[in-house]
Amino acid sequence: MFARAELYSVMGDYQKARRDAAEAREIAGRGGMGLWMVDVLLEEGRIYLAMGDNVKARDCGEKCKGLIEETGYHRRDSEAEELSRC
Repeated sequence: MFARAELYSVMGDYQKARRDAAEAREIAGRGGMGLWMVDVLLEEGRIYLAMGDNVKARDCGEKCKGLIEETGYHRRDSEAEELSRC
């Protein structure tokens, strides 16, 4: 689902991209997959940014930053910070 969300986003089909990202988020949340959740939130933020919804993109970035602190997954710090500033 996550890879498909990325593909739909590149193709410009944001509705399908959001649907698949939401499904990936649900699975990551149920399974306690914090690191994967960081990546899902980043992708959702990129989708919202591509759609021109900076508020939702920024919200994803802020959630992502909090989850990064929880998990210690600092590999994604710069991407989360970038989304938080849009």
